[in-house]
Amino acid sequence: MKKFLKKIDYRHYICVGITLVFMLISGLCFPYAFPRLFEALRDFGLSLAYYFTELFGFENAVVPSVTSMTKMPFTLTARIPITWDEFKIKWELYWQAFANGQNFADFFSSFRKELLILSYVVTFVTPLVVIFGIIISNALKTFKRAFFIKFSEKILQIARKFAFRLAKTLYLCNNILL
Repeated sequence: MKKFLKKIDYRHYICVGITLVFMLISGLCFPYAFPRLFEALRDFGLSLAYYFTELFGFENAVVPSVTSMTKMPFTLTARIPITWDEFKIKWELYWQAFANGQNFADFFSSFRKELLILSYVVTFVTPLVVIFGIIISNALKTFKRAFFIKFSEKILQIARKFAFRLAKTLYLCNNILL
């Protein structure tokens, strides 16, 4: 066990510590998050059990709890519709706000401003990228030239050695056979 702990780098301890701190902070900032997570995992397990019992013919052996409300304190905001009538009213209001002419004018105005900023950036960055590409290309050409010269010399040395050994082997075989 000590050998295993000695193999673990100190950075692992740092990562575990950071993870624990963030879990502690999330538990303190959102006190119902972890109980709701465990409740969701329980509901998932009960749903799997329900589907498998139905699949294998055990009727009503498990009652899924997905349709029941959570036991955690949970309040819906006023913006989310609860009933179908509220949903229809909110849906109509949404489309009235979305299909408004002022909405499209505001969208294209902001789009024009962002496009102007993008054109400034492209105008400034494109020459820099081209110059940088030319510099890198020239540097790589000289590097490639030097690299290929050394590489071709090495290949030539290997080929000479191979040809010399082949000629020597053929000469020995010729003398033995004749």
